[in-house]
Amino acid sequence: MTPQRHPLQSENGLRQLLKLTSMKWTSPLLLIAFPLSGLSILKEHLELQGVPFPEFSFCDTAYYLHKTCPTVEKVKMTDNKVSITPLKPEHSQLVSRTWKFGGTSEVEERIHYQISTFPSACVYDQDGNPVSWIMFNYYGSQGAGYTLPEHRGKGYFQLASKYLISICLQKGYLPFLFIEHDNEHSRVVHRKLGYSWVEAGRCAYIHLNRKKSSG
Repeated sequence: MTPQRHPLQSENGLRQLLKLTSMKWTSPLLLIAFPLSGLSILKEHLELQGVPFPEFSFCDTAYYLHKTCPTVEKVKMTDNKVSITPLKPEHSQLVSRTWKFGGTSEVEERIHYQISTFPSACVYDQDGNPVSWIMFNYYGSQGAGYTLPEHRGKGYFQLASKYLISICLQKGYLPFLFIEHDNEHSRVVHRKLGYSWVEAGRCAYIHLNRKKSSG
């Protein structure tokens, strides 16, 4: 049997997929993990639709390929009263506001849905305020990770990440996420957590017709 190529690995297959996809290309859209080899074809397709080709972010796809998550070490901190549990839906505004691609009502609504539906992890201070978190996206990856500036350097993000990795493994999910190519700090942190990536997994996050935040 002759091996068949995935449609996104074939120029003609990608052109056909874009042409047959029933979506309004002039609406705000987010294309996730789009293959770099297909960018010229996408640009060609958008020109035919009268849609400008936007700026985009190069990302590497990082996978956690281990069967277990290391035991969470005791975090070095000024107090021992932090706790770790899932995010709460009422935190959707905070998560949206602190996320690079957030800040709009549409994003906040989507994050509210994701927090209400999928696994997440959040480190709370002794007063119950969220200080560091990461969540599970609707398309399967982990993302929107953030630590409030005044709480950085205490290991909270690694604590939240290990918590979420453990939940994913228990549910049979493959933990993975996207790291922007110029985010060296994120690479260091996730390499320590046990993630790995290869050049073949490089892709792009592409926002089409993105609305500007009113805030």
